[in-house]
Formats: sequence, structure tokens, C-alpha cells
Amino acid sequence: MQQLVGNKRTSQMLYSLVQAKQSRTSQPVAQRMKIVESGEEVGLDDSRVYELTAAAWLQAINTGQVRASEYEINVLRQLHEASQLDTDSDSDMEEELNPDQRELLDQMRPVFESQVRKRQGKKLPGKKVQGDLLEHHTSVFSNDLDVQEMNANSYAMNIPGIDHLQDKSSHLFVQDKMHLSQHTAKIETYRAHYKNRGQMAEKLVIAMAKNGKRGTNIRQLFQDAIDNESWVHKAALEKILGVINGYRDDDEISEVKYDDELIELVANNIAFTVPSDIWEAIYEQYTLGRVSASEMSAYIRLDMNTAEFVKVFELLKHVAAPWSEKSTKWEDKDYKP
Repeated sequence: MQQLVGNKRTSQMLYSLVQAKQSRTSQPVAQRMKIVESGEEVGLDDSRVYELTAAAWLQAINTGQVRASEYEINVLRQLHEASQLDTDSDSDMEEELNPDQRELLDQMRPVFESQVRKRQGKKLPGKKVQGDLLEHHTSVFSNDLDVQEMNANSYAMNIPGIDHLQDKSSHLFVQDKMHLSQHTAKIETYRAHYKNRGQMAEKLVIAMAKNGKRGTNIRQLFQDAIDNESWVHKAALEKILGVINGYRDDDEISEVKYDDELIELVANNIAFTVPSDIWEAIYEQYTLGRVSASEMSAYIRLDMNTAEFVKVFELLKHVAAPWSEKSTKWEDKDYKP
């Protein structure tokens, strides 16, 4: 239980409920809940508490892992009852799902619930859940189109510019990008990723050339596709891997970041999956001459729009901590070779 608090991702909804209750009653919230093993004291006015469900806290209290006053216990019970009412509301929402949403929810919900159980009830980071939803949907989408692909994350996590390796004549590398916040769900956000593809490409070749397990695994991803007899479009993969291995053989790994031709080849092969409404908005700009043909071809239109992804995410609030971007990281700082 010593790991129950401390995660900065918080459940603002539950936290706000407690704050509103405190405001109405003018009753102070006591700091009397104590995690027995660590001795740490936390109160219901501490938003970190709501990283776990009320049911998980009540169970911990019942088993003696946490000590709490009757006041805290009563509030937790009220929150638990409220969450049960939310479950009824979720059932109504589920009835409104379209087939794509239903398939995504049915396939990913048990995966997330299993992960939460392994974390002793602690919710998953909302950003991770959103990313996993998009990654899975992209794979299903590609399979429906009979596009052969390899999951890059099974070789190494957060490979710059590559979530999926796809057997296509162009854009072999697919990067999943999804923004569901009202602040960032706009075409400017997605177009910024396209503009940063050169940085992604540079980080990829650097990561790929390095010694160590990560570099080895990324090179193996390329090699496995090349060795796959059913894989058709291998020329760019063979060239990229060949150049990288050349730098390694010559003991000039540090020089790879200056190879503009290699970086351009990688960058030109990076595509981005986007929700259908975003794709259509970008396409409108393309018809007006504000987006180039080469940029337009780098966006892959998914079957689901932003609102449909949001609804699926809302139905996973029992396993996902809230995640609402306030701004974008234009430099793609997630990608560190």
C-alpha cells in the first residue's frame, strides 16, 4: 500500500466531488487516513487519493492496510455508490456504440482491467490508455485492408517515428498520434507532427545505429521484415539498414546524424494515423491549396472520429486516470533515442 499515492495523474472528477461536498457542509476534511506499512497520512482533500477507486480504498481499510476515521469511510462509501450509478450510465452509453467502437472496447477493456489488477487497483495513465487504443485500432484497420504489418513496439518501446512497420509502396513507417482534448484535437496539432518528421527520422537513425539492446532490437525489426518472404516492399528497408550497418562497420556511429540523405529517406516514409474528422479537415485545406500533396499522402484516415474515440475512453474511466492535454509538445519529446 505504500505505492498507493504519489502518482501525479489524478482523478479530478472524484476530487471535485469531495471538494464540493466539503464546501456545502463547511466540514473540514480530516487528515486521518494512514497507510499502515509506510506510516504516510493522506486525507480526502488530497487529490492523489483518487488514483484508486473508492472500492479499493475501502478494501484496504477492511484488511487493515489503511486506517481511517468513520468520516473518511462514509465519504468513500458515498463515492463508491456514486460510481455504481455511473456504471448504469455507462451501460446506456455502450448501447449507443457503433461496431468499430464496440470492437475496440470489447477487445481492449479486459486487457486494461488485467493490468489494473496487477497494479493492485491503481489506474493506468490516461495517456497510455489512449495510445494503446489507437495502436490496436490501427492494427485492426490495417488488417481489414489486407495490409501486412509488424508491431514495432514488440521490438522496442517508443521507436522514433515507428509504431507499425507496414508493407506498402510508400510510407513504410506508421506513427500513431491521437489527441482527444478540446485544447489539442485540431488539425494544427497533427500537422505539427508532420513538420517534425525530420526530427523523428534523425532520432530513429541515431537510435538504430547505437550499440546495446535497443539498437539491436530496432535493427532486428528491419531485418525480420526483409527476411519475410511474403513482405513485398523491401527496397527502402534494405537501403536504410545497409547504410546504418555501414556506419557501424566503419566505427562511425556518431556520424549517422549528419547523413541528410538517409534522414530524408526515413522522414519521407513516415505516415500518421489520424481520426476521420481530422483527416477530412486537413483534406479540405488540401483542396484549398494550403496543404501539399506530399503532406496529404502522409495522413492515414481511420474509420473512427475524435468523438467516437472519446466515448470509448470515457467508458474506460474505471481503469484509466483522466488525461486532458492542455498544450502539445511540439518537439515530440516523447521520442528519446
